[in-house]
Amino acid sequence: MNYNYLYHAWGLYTLRYTSIECKGNTIVLNIESKRTKKHCPKCRKYHLVKNGYRTRDFLGLPIGGKRLLSE
Repeated sequence: MNYNYLYHAWGLYTLRYTSIECKGNTIVLNIESKRTKKHCPKCRKYHLVKNGYRTRDFLGLPIGGKRLLSE
């Protein structure tokens, strides 16, 4: 799957496709953010301490009778 499909089908222009997995009746797309550097909204400095992260799952429309899950 390429970037064009993610952009035109779902409007995911700030995300990058990393891999695809088939788990039973589910197709899992692994995607990540293209943005690498985060900055403070007040002082605009890039030196930040990140306190963790969380993954989110998005359920898409079925493709070929299989569920579509974007992680």
